[in-house]
Amino acid sequence: MKQRSHAWIALRALKLIDDLIEEDMLPKRVRLLSELLFNYLPDVYEGAFIPDTLIVDNATGHIFKMELMADDPDGRFSADYGTLKRRQRGKRKSLEIAKGVDVLNQPYKAHKRGGNLPNRVLSISNSLSDMLKLSEFPFGQYVKVKRARAYRTSGGYSGAKVKSLDLAPNFAGRQIALMYFVLSHYIADAHMPLHCDMRDASFDQNRRIFKGFHPKLESYWESNIPGSLVFLALPSMSLDDAVGRLPEGSIFAPLADGTATFNFRPLAAGRDEWEEMTDVCRTSFALSRHLIPNGVKTLDDVIEFRSKEELEEASRAIFSDAVKTVAAIWVKSWMRYVE
Repeated sequence: MKQRSHAWIALRALKLIDDLIEEDMLPKRVRLLSELLFNYLPDVYEGAFIPDTLIVDNATGHIFKMELMADDPDGRFSADYGTLKRRQRGKRKSLEIAKGVDVLNQPYKAHKRGGNLPNRVLSISNSLSDMLKLSEFPFGQYVKVKRARAYRTSGGYSGAKVKSLDLAPNFAGRQIALMYFVLSHYIADAHMPLHCDMRDASFDQNRRIFKGFHPKLESYWESNIPGSLVFLALPSMSLDDAVGRLPEGSIFAPLADGTATFNFRPLAAGRDEWEEMTDVCRTSFALSRHLIPNGVKTLDDVIEFRSKEELEEASRAIFSDAVKTVAAIWVKSWMRYVE
C-alpha cells in the first residue's frame, strides 16, 4: 500500500476504537490510548509510512509469501476456511470472498525467503507495551506493576537532574504514538494479497505475476483515498472529517462511517499477534489466488478474470479487515500494558 492508504487505515482504526469506547464495547482503560494517539494525529501521515521511508525492511518485514506444498502428512501447514474463520474473531470479509478457493483445502506455508511479517508485528506490539511502562508521566504511572526501587527513588533515574535526563530510560508520548502508527503499517501490509503470494516474489525465477501489477493495484486504491493535503491539514479538522474526505465516487465510502461495518471483536484470550497475523496472511494468500490470475499485468486483467464489482468488493474487504486488525492489535498491546 502507498502512503495515503496507510495513513487512512490508521486514522480509521483510531476512529473505530474511539467509537467503540463511546458505545461501551471496549474497556474504559483504552480511552487513554485513544487520547494519546489523538494528541499526535498530525504524525500519522509520516509515521504510518516510516517502515518504507526510514526503516526500509520491505524485503523481509512487510511480506509473508506463501506457496502450496506437495505433501503435509502431519497436517501442520493446513488451515482451511473453517479453521481460519474460527480462529479470527469477527467476520473477515476477505476470507468470506475467498472461502471457496481450492488452495484452502491444500497444504501451504510461507517460503523460507518469504519474509517475517508476523514476527515483526509481534515484536513491535510487545515493544510498545514495554515503552509504555518506561514512558514519561502520565503513562509511566498508569501501569500497575511496581517500579524497581532504583528507578523510583530520588537516587534513581526519576530523581536525575535535568542535564542528565537523557540517561533515563523514558519514552515520550510522541515516540510511542509514532510506533503505534509504524505498527499499523505492518498490519495493513499483511492484508495486501500480493504481500502473501509467492507468485509475486521478486526472488522467484518462476514469477507468475507481472512485476508492474503490484504498484498498479496500490495506485488504484490510492486514487480512492483522501489527498495528501487532507492529512497535512489534520490539526485544523476533526478525525471524522478527515476520514470522510474521500474523493467523489470512492469505493471506500461505505467504510467511512459506523462501527457495525467492521463487526469488531478483540483478539481471543490467549491468542497472540503472531498467530493472528499468520492467519491474516493465510487469508490474504487465499484471496490473491481467488482474485488475481497468473500472468496478470493490469487491472483490466483482473476485471476480465472476475469483474469490476468483484475487484471493488475485494478492495473494500481488504481495507475493512486491515482497519479492524489494526484496532484489535493496538488494543491488545495497550491492554498488555495496563493489565
